[in-house]
Amino acid sequence: MPDQPALLDFQHISVMRGQKTVLDDITLRIQAGEHVAIMGPSGAGKSALLHAIAGLIEGVEGRVAIDGMLLTSATADTLRRRMAWIGQEPYVSQASLGRNLQLGDQPIDLERAAAALETARLAERVGRMQRQLLTPIGENGAGLSGGELRRLAIARAVLADAPVILADEPTADLDGLTADEVRSALLEAARGKTLIVATHDGDLARRMDRIVTLRAGSVVEITS
Repeated sequence: MPDQPALLDFQHISVMRGQKTVLDDITLRIQAGEHVAIMGPSGAGKSALLHAIAGLIEGVEGRVAIDGMLLTSATADTLRRRMAWIGQEPYVSQASLGRNLQLGDQPIDLERAAAALETARLAERVGRMQRQLLTPIGENGAGLSGGELRRLAIARAVLADAPVILADEPTADLDGLTADEVRSALLEAARGKTLIVATHDGDLARRMDRIVTLRAGSVVEITS
């Protein structure tokens, strides 16, 4: 039984890098199952906020809690298992496509993998590959396009079945058709889950429940 979507609560989140303010006193509550876009110009702190939520950067001041559990060094591993991460440059290993879908050392469930690829709009592409899930993927994702790598990351998020999905610029640098496929795949993957997306993509943002706009590390506007 998958976890229920999680409620996220951030209180007075700040991050400094040397003399530079990366995030400045951000307080935000994201309801369970809500879809939220984080927008703003480059350098506004969008990606930093996602990394702070995921416990992936040091020096975070303030309080990050997921369903009431405070993010600390002791709870970080537990809470990360409740989050699926879709980065700008999804990690892939030099291994088969199927191995890159696996979660840890668990053997891949072929039925679930097929459903995840369908959700991620990748099933047709994989079906055209001669070796399908046994297709070798080269270093840094060689053999897959940028859009296919993003959709592979979405398929992994589907398989993880975590209650929270964090996506960092999922449509950046993609052509219009590919970006639309990734938008649709991401939204389908996030049904019944809490989704937070850092993005410049207005089309994607408009399909969220709320848009949080950052500037110079601070929240300047929240719209529904």
